[in-house]
Amino acid sequence: TGATGATGPAGANGTNGLNGAVGATGATGATGPAGSNGTNGLNGAVGATGATGATGATGPAGANGTNGSNGATGATGATGATGAAGTGASAFGDGSAGALTITTTTDWNTGGLPSGGNLQFTNLTINANQTLTVPSGVTIRCSGAFTMGANARIVTSSWYAVPPGVLAIVSGITNGPAASGGTGGVAAAAPALTPGAAASIFQTPRNGGGGGGIGSSLIPGVGGGTVAIRAASGLTLGNGASIEANGGNATDATTEFGGSGGGGGGIVILSWSSNGISLGTGAVVRANGGNGGLGVRRGGGGGGGGLIRLIGPGASGVPGVTFVVNGGAGGGATTPSITLVAPVSGGPSGGFGGSGGFGDGTVYTPASAGGTGQVIPTNVANPSGLFY
Repeated sequence: TGATGATGPAGANGTNGLNGAVGATGATGATGPAGSNGTNGLNGAVGATGATGATGATGPAGANGTNGSNGATGATGATGATGAAGTGASAFGDGSAGALTITTTTDWNTGGLPSGGNLQFTNLTINANQTLTVPSGVTIRCSGAFTMGANARIVTSSWYAVPPGVLAIVSGITNGPAASGGTGGVAAAAPALTPGAAASIFQTPRNGGGGGGIGSSLIPGVGGGTVAIRAASGLTLGNGASIEANGGNATDATTEFGGSGGGGGGIVILSWSSNGISLGTGAVVRANGGNGGLGVRRGGGGGGGGLIRLIGPGASGVPGVTFVVNGGAGGGATTPSITLVAPVSGGPSGGFGGSGGFGDGTVYTPASAGGTGQVIPTNVANPSGLFY
């Protein structure tokens, strides 16, 4: 074979032939091998916030924290408003003894006191014509009312033993003993309780009227005792009813030299928070002084009238004529002596003790009556705060 000849020049392009009809789709070829990973794309934009999810279950309680140190003390606050007034339960009692009616004459000095000595009643009534004798210093409390029937009586005993004893000097509420000696006349009278001191008495005092001075009879008049009645709903005294705290009369010395002095009147304290005091016809409260004793050569002075205190709303409007505090009469002498004789005075109380009969060598001065006592009202809407 001979060698290939040189390539001839390219022929001119022929005219494109018409496209042939599309052939049928060939069968799918086998899957080619996986391509390598492409480069990471850019981060997409942040999406919108999703809805709040449901509350989860409560976790276990945490351990207690350490206590902090105490804070500094704060400044004192302003004073609060004054509270309402109390009811005065202690002043008028708590009613724990219940109601009591005195149906027969009774003496609390010798027994018959309510069980346990409780004198805090709801109501206390003394039936008509009955007498209740009470020891000196008693305070009767009623959370309700105190009532006395017609001609009923309360009698207060002397505040010291009867008789007081030979040559005993018993001064009483005034702390001014009856004189046994002196110069006679009014100047020798035993001094009375001053009005200011009398108006300051609200509690039941232990001492009552002063005992009379001691003359030859050695038995002067005893001083009247003390009693208080507090009734929240008022006091009613029926017709002829009486409350009495009188001083005692001296014993006469008809066969001896001189008479002794009469005892000073006692002390009665009446208090209420409503309804006041209702007084029937002839009802009376008395604290009179006792009469001086008769003597052969001189008489004893009369005891001073006592003290009546009225405490509660309308106290100053209670009729005064039913409250009697007269001084006792001076004692006479069967054979008055003008020779020098020392006087024996009556016991002092709300009024002065009268001076005893006295001879100065020229004339005889008769014994004088005791001074009139005192009735002092304290008009107060609520007396509870005055007592304890």
